[in-house]
Amino acid sequence: MWQLINKQIGKTQVDDKKFELRVGKNLITNPSKITEILNKHFTDIMTEGIKNLTQGIITRDPEK
Repeated sequence: MWQLINKQIGKTQVDDKKFELRVGKNLITNPSKITEILNKHFTDIMTEGIKNLTQGIITRDPEK
């Protein structure tokens, strides 16, 4: 509704935000592809962190 009102009164915002992600030598500009890459990256970080945490708990010497 506010977009319509603002358009009618001539108050519009220019949405020229462009997202870019450099992966190695590749420059990714497709927002969907950027989303996929970031999602995989953060999922992998959490998976690796949980794996390391559980291995640390399992291999910890209970006498210490």
